[in-house]
Amino acid sequence: MTSSPSLLSRLAERFPAAELSAHFERFTVTVPAAAAVDCSASGANDEAVAHWVSRVPSLAEIPADKLAAELKEFGAWDSEELADDAANRRRILWAAAHNLRELEDAELAAELHSLPSGLARMVNDPQPGDTFERPGKYAFTVAGVEESGIRYGADGFVARGEWPARALRSLLREDVTATPAPFARAETV
Repeated sequence: MTSSPSLLSRLAERFPAAELSAHFERFTVTVPAAAAVDCSASGANDEAVAHWVSRVPSLAEIPADKLAAELKEFGAWDSEELADDAANRRRILWAAAHNLRELEDAELAAELHSLPSGLARMVNDPQPGDTFERPGKYAFTVAGVEESGIRYGADGFVARGEWPARALRSLLREDVTATPAPFARAETV
């Protein structure tokens, strides 16, 4: 029996540059979906991590002392090993990728903050008028946003906690068109 690809894998296939946040105690690492998949594959990932480490700008922003302190809490390296800043950056990228792979679908959707054309907003902050359409199968438009959930179509309802994963799974289908609602919020000064 073949298992279906994870939500993270499908995200990386459709939107490889989509950015996800992996949170640690002292900092957050923003990782492209493609890097998260490559660096968390089964088996040795040294080559993938070496490939991606210089391509993840948020890694360069972490002060070396904070990075070493965070990794020290893992308990896997001694002081001498933690003095190697380049190795520490590879270690934290590997950990970030594995943390993202282990998230449940709804948690993963909540960590997504970069998709083209406002699609991340549609996943995590739906607005009336947002539309998802799969030709010949379904088309639904967000009709209302309530504290308990999201109303869509004629009589559809999704609990707020289930919406991000459902919306993201819909976006990841090749044949689905997503159209953000045209809206402008009034600014108050």
